[in-house]
Amino acid sequence: MAVQSLFKVVAVFPFRSSFTDDLEFDPGQAIDVLTQYEDGWFFGTYVDADGITKQGSFPSTFTKAE
Repeated sequence: MAVQSLFKVVAVFPFRSSFTDDLEFDPGQAIDVLTQYEDGWFFGTYVDADGITKQGSFPSTFTKAE
C-alpha cells in the first residue's frame, strides 16, 4: 500500500547533512511531503535518477510549494 503524500515541494537550495536519516537533494528536485513537523521540518520522499527511492527529514526552508 502506497503512503499518501500531503503535498509536493520543489527544492530551491541544495541540502546536505551528516545525519543518515536526513533527505539530501539538489535544486529542482520534486519531493512528496509525508509529514509536516511543528519545528519547520518535513519528512518526505522522492525517486532519484537511478530509480532508487530516497526518504528522510529536511528543512522546509530549502523548498517551495509546487
